[in-house]
Amino acid sequence: MELYELLRINSLEKNTFLKFILAIQFTILFIIGLDAIGLNIPILRQLIGFIYLTFVPGILIFRILKIHGFDLVNTLLFTVGLSITFIMLCGLFINALYPIIGIPNPLSTLSLTATTCVFILIFSIIIYYRDEDIIETNINQKHVFKPSILLPIIILLPALSVFGTYSMNYSDNNSFILLLIAIISIIIILSVLSKKFLLKDHYPFAILMISISLLYMVSLINPYIMGWDIHVEYHFADLAHDASFWNSSIPDNVNAMLSIVILPVFYSNFLNLPIDQMFKIIYPLFFSLVPLGLYELYRKETGEIIAFISVCFFMSSIVFFGEMPQLCRQQIAELFLVLLIILIFNRKRDIDPEKKKILIILFSISLIVSHYGTSYIFIFYLLFGFALIFLFSNYTSAKPNNNLTLGVIILYVVMCLTWYIYVSGSSSFSTIVDIISNIYLSLGEFTSPTTRDPLILKRIFFINLTSLETIKIFLEYITMLFIAIGIIKFCLIIKNKKEEYNIEFFSMALVSITIIVMSIGLPYFAGYLNMSRLYFQALIVISPFFVFGGIIFFQYVLKKLRITIGTDTALLFVSLIVVYYLLFNTGFMFVVTGETKEAFTLTCLEKKGTSADLIYIYDEEVSSAEWLSANINNDSIVFSDNNSKKMVLMSYAPHHDVFDFSKSTSWDLEDTFFYFRKLNTENKIIESSNTSEYNWACIDIQKTLFYRQNILNCNKIYNNGRSYIFGYPKEKSTLMPQDRGFLPVGYPAILYPDNLLLYNSFSVWQ
Repeated sequence: MELYELLRINSLEKNTFLKFILAIQFTILFIIGLDAIGLNIPILRQLIGFIYLTFVPGILIFRILKIHGFDLVNTLLFTVGLSITFIMLCGLFINALYPIIGIPNPLSTLSLTATTCVFILIFSIIIYYRDEDIIETNINQKHVFKPSILLPIIILLPALSVFGTYSMNYSDNNSFILLLIAIISIIIILSVLSKKFLLKDHYPFAILMISISLLYMVSLINPYIMGWDIHVEYHFADLAHDASFWNSSIPDNVNAMLSIVILPVFYSNFLNLPIDQMFKIIYPLFFSLVPLGLYELYRKETGEIIAFISVCFFMSSIVFFGEMPQLCRQQIAELFLVLLIILIFNRKRDIDPEKKKILIILFSISLIVSHYGTSYIFIFYLLFGFALIFLFSNYTSAKPNNNLTLGVIILYVVMCLTWYIYVSGSSSFSTIVDIISNIYLSLGEFTSPTTRDPLILKRIFFINLTSLETIKIFLEYITMLFIAIGIIKFCLIIKNKKEEYNIEFFSMALVSITIIVMSIGLPYFAGYLNMSRLYFQALIVISPFFVFGGIIFFQYVLKKLRITIGTDTALLFVSLIVVYYLLFNTGFMFVVTGETKEAFTLTCLEKKGTSADLIYIYDEEVSSAEWLSANINNDSIVFSDNNSKKMVLMSYAPHHDVFDFSKSTSWDLEDTFFYFRKLNTENKIIESSNTSEYNWACIDIQKTLFYRQNILNCNKIYNNGRSYIFGYPKEKSTLMPQDRGFLPVGYPAILYPDNLLLYNSFSVWQ
């Protein structure tokens, strides 16, 4: 009996199950009540609240649907997915209904707690009268635990990750993060070298621990949220949290995502934690289930060891641990995408077809309201995948499992377009229309290299690369070569009709390859949709082909050298490639060799340099942003570089409009402020926001017109060592804002508040 089948709550006797659920509900209500009267028990509310929200609604829906017989891994995946679906749809329901019946703050703690508890009671009553006692015989069997040598080390990985980030945050010591990466690399190699090191029954647990560790070493590296899109996500989540209401009319793509405006608010109120901690702690836990889901998907098609190496390759992608912790809405969307793929690819009859369609519809809705980009890409997968399935089923011996029907596809497309058209001022729908239109209009520039993503051009032409950078890109080429070999080999198998295969799986793999080719070939396609993220999403389906291709490659090459190796030996060589891929993508190799390259080194390993300063937020920057927000008028004019505007000011001074300054900005109005963070004060550079220039060009600020005409002639009114704020005195202003044509007519002229003049200085850098 496998270790992860020991605890299957879904198969408990009905009365025992309901007693357990109601006990958890009573406990969380009791803890929240204690908090309300001032008796706060540290950690308890957070722990019990997380268990309650993450598992109870989902497992109840499972029982209502009468779905039994899943092992722990699948039960975990689908339970969490259904719970998140319930939370988002429940939040949407009460946000729309409660204001109508006179409750102005539907997303308050009281409202969310009461509504959730009522739904849980209703679900429990339904189960009591509808569900039957289905107890599997193997639940009562004696389970023998077989330990793995590496299991104690694997258990400690998340703790090492947390301690490593703490050490890096407060003492700039990256030794523990380096040790973590080294241990994960050794685990991958030893797990292939001998089954004694890691039993196949423990692969799911190992994947979960490695996944959490890699994600936490990035998400926890800063006391504040860190990245790009995450600040916009925080802004809209914080708006909904502060107002206890989601304003669906705000025209912004992110505002249309329930994964941002409902889900974190729900958890924040239940757990009594701030929104930023939801993004840094809770969301990575959700996303860590994605590799676990992929293992279950791959295992059914390839076997345990190949599935394990395939998932390790997926987790070694820099997008997995480097970018995804900064993209909260996409983390949730990827989870639902994997759940949908599992359902579509499933060839077993362990779920009734009608119940499977219900799950597909529920997860489709959740995907749509989680991330617009992933939803649109999934439409592409569905349409072209369905066409390929039709072709293969008619011209080969393979037969489809009929999980993906034309009716399901049409329903998904209709739901997707309906949501994006009628929510947030059609912002998400307008975005995709503009992207398609611009790509179509740019087809005449097909041969121009300027229409391609710079990431692609750098890897094609090897521009200005060091030796280690060259090796890193060479490794990327090797991984793509292995994938190509695996796909081609599979095509030959199908052509010769040698083996039975999963027609849905292979069709989606071909669609993934098509998307990668389009990213390289179509003008601006990768630039609009982000090449690295497109490739990462493609890896969800094509990662096993990397392992297949690697096995074929090593066996063929060594055979030419008159050396015969088995599959196990070839897998060991493939695992070495995966390890090197991980070491280079984390920046481990750049740090340990001393050839530190900012662009290729994670902030958790190196906090110094321009690349780190772009995304890392310091206490002083937050303090200055909060001071600015608290002390200036709502109508004041604030300027910053594009980086500060979209990050620290977006999150920590959200109540003021901020305008970009560039190297040529000239301004002389009263009540105007210029915000500088560490990137500006210590490195003396700004990010150009001029659309005619490269978006992220760094410029010496002291050589700009902006510096000469603005900064040299105004007062420094705030300085905490790392962050400065400059402002014009009242007598400096000669023009109204509308006279400069920058702001709408009627923009008021506010007197410069004298109490803000902490001190005046014409010396900019001290």
